[in-house]
Amino acid sequence: MLLDRSGGFCSGTEKGVSRFNKKTFTDLPIPAADLSKFPYYKYPRPINAMIQDKTANSWIGTRYGALCIFDVKRFKICGNEELNSEHVRTLLQDRAGDVRASAVGQALCS
Repeated sequence: MLLDRSGGFCSGTEKGVSRFNKKTFTDLPIPAADLSKFPYYKYPRPINAMIQDKTANSWIGTRYGALCIFDVKRFKICGNEELNSEHVRTLLQDRAGDVRASAVGQALCS
């Protein structure tokens, strides 16, 4: 779960992310993974990590290679070409303000 600065919160599960804005729940457009490499897995949108950065952008990392950035006005998806990995495990923001995604190595998406 992620409590954001506006008082709302996001809940990440194996089925994606829902955001509650004090009135209603909205599903965020997390991309579905191609599960052809993982035929035994039935959920295409599992969430591993969520943070909100200093500028109130929400960062969402998925198990199958998507890093999503949500700033209320737009939704950006960084795929595994930028990340060089299939699994986002953790997210953090360093002192310089850069958000880092740890996976097989470390990558940065801005």
